[in-house]
Amino acid sequence: DTHIKTIVFDRHVVLVGGLDIVDDRWDTKEHLLPDERRCKCPDRMTGYCEPWQDVGVIVDGTVASDVAALAYHRQRSYCDQNHLPFISDVPGNCGHRLPAP
Repeated sequence: DTHIKTIVFDRHVVLVGGLDIVDDRWDTKEHLLPDERRCKCPDRMTGYCEPWQDVGVIVDGTVASDVAALAYHRQRSYCDQNHLPFISDVPGNCGHRLPAP
């Protein structure tokens, strides 16, 4: 998957999830259908957008360090490919302390 939501805290604790926060993926833990609070999706049998459920995890230790390194390298690659400044290239930014690839 190329679309990962990651929050890194000092490379020691990492939160990882995957759900997009958009109107048509709103849901409750009951996953009711039909549910008037849902966005309308006329092409669906129920007339409403389908139920969604996602998971997120909090990890620490070696796994957190590995996820942090992955996030760092993916962001660096994206910025390089699109000719954008990378956060660690900005003087005074705490990101400059992350080790280079």
